[in-house]
Amino acid sequence: NTQVGSFTVTLPASASLSDTIYVVDHAGTWSANSLNIGRNGLTIMGLAEDLICDISNQSLALVYNGVTWRVV
Repeated sequence: NTQVGSFTVTLPASASLSDTIYVVDHAGTWSANSLNIGRNGLTIMGLAEDLICDISNQSLALVYNGVTWRVV
């Protein structure tokens, strides 16, 4: 919940194939207070950087494909 301020969610350091994580901006506040998704050593979309969610009213799923977390 980012209604009060930015927040960080950290992905598991040792993910298994098809692990899935869902995040939803239920309060519509990501543009004011971003949600940061910490990659915890693995990559997201093949990139070695954290994912910053800063567009309000969005939802997304991250699925681990055995190599990287994919945003779907």
